Amino acid sequence: MRRKLAMCVLSLLPVGLRQTWASVTNGYWYARSTEFMTTPLMQNLRWMRVPGDTVFALGELVIVLFVFGLSTGRSYRPSSPSGPVIPGHEQWKTREPEVAASR
Repeated sequence: MRRKLAMCVLSLLPVGLRQTWASVTNGYWYARSTEFMTTPLMQNLRWMRVPGDTVFALGELVIVLFVFGLSTGRSYRPSSPSGPVIPGHEQWKTREPEVAASR
């Protein structure tokens, strides 16, 4: 949640506010023009987005690889013939049942 808030406040909001102000004072077409977008301030604001966008893209890549692995069978461990593989479960299979002490 904090990352999304930081992305909005530090990345999208400054660019959006600056474009809104330019649109109100000079018109919409100026706010979307190359002349406005290549000002030093706007270029710096756009470059500030690069680290966050890179982390976001890497996260997307991990999800895509995981989903692709599900379709090919590489993202999960297939179950054994005797049932699913559960960590720590093997000790209960080989353990002899305890017999209650006779009175």
